[in-house]
Amino acid sequence: ALHELDRLLADALSNREPMSTSTLEKTVDAFVAQVDPQAVHRTETRARGRSVDVSEDDDGGGMATVFATLFAHDAKAFDARVDALARTVCPADPRTLDQRRADAIGALAHGADRLACLCDTSDCPAAQNPPSTGVVVYVIASADTLRDPEAPAPPPPPPDVPSEPATSDEPN
Repeated sequence: ALHELDRLLADALSNREPMSTSTLEKTVDAFVAQVDPQAVHRTETRARGRSVDVSEDDDGGGMATVFATLFAHDAKAFDARVDALARTVCPADPRTLDQRRADAIGALAHGADRLACLCDTSDCPAAQNPPSTGVVVYVIASADTLRDPEAPAPPPPPPDVPSEPATSDEPN
C-alpha cells in the first residue's frame, strides 16, 4: 500500500502548481483513502480517543503524571517546543535534560517563554534574559473611539462662586 501511495503522490504532485497546506492535506488524505480505506477508519477511531490525563501522585511528594494522546504532528511540535525551552538555560544549570524538559512543560503551562536558569553563577548568560510570561493587556473601546479622530475635551465647568458671602445662622 505504501508503494502505491508513493506512486500516486509522486504522479499527482510532480506536475502541479504549488498548493496550500490544506489542499495538500486533502490530496494526501484522498490518496490514503483510495489505497487503504481502513487507514482512514483507524485514524478516525484513534482521533476520537484523543485525551490528556493529569494525575497527582498519591505519595504527597508534590509530583504528578501527565499522559496525552495527540495527533502525531501536534506531538512533534510539542516535543520540539519542550526541547527548545529546556535548552534556554546556560550549560552550568544543574538539571539533567530530562529534568529541564519536565520543567519546560510547567513553564509552558504558566506562559513562560524560557526556563529560569538554576546555575547560581554571577555571570550566567541566561540570567541576562529572564523568563517572561508575555503579559497581555486587553483594552475595551467602542468602534467610534477607534474610528473617529479624537475630539477636543470640553472645557471644565466654572467653579461654583457664591453670589453673597456666607453667613452663619448658628449662635456662637
